[in-house]
Amino acid sequence: MDVKTTASAAPDEFSRSTWRYGYHRQAAFYLDGCKAAGLDVRRFVFLAIEKDAPHLVAAYELDAMDVELGRTAYRRDLATLAACMEAEARGEPDAWPGYGEAIQPLALPRWAYEQEEAA
Repeated sequence: MDVKTTASAAPDEFSRSTWRYGYHRQAAFYLDGCKAAGLDVRRFVFLAIEKDAPHLVAAYELDAMDVELGRTAYRRDLATLAACMEAEARGEPDAWPGYGEAIQPLALPRWAYEQEEAA
């Protein structure tokens, strides 16, 4: 079981948080890690606890398809990590993905102008 604090423990909101924060990857990674360690773990449950009073609580378990999606994602992430570490060891610049080191132009989203005009 993993305890997660959240703004909302409602199923639709916590489902979005699960995607946004990669909890499905975590569940698959932990389940696979336990299996590799010889532990007989059959379930991985999230205990979602709301941050604000009345601190409602809900327990959730991802279905097998969602865990498999997380498994695919974490394995891809590990492959990227390995490739970046190998490239760095070879002295290749920019081995790690990122946003670049140069100063980049930035613009406010269009909706910001609409909100400002409405005010």
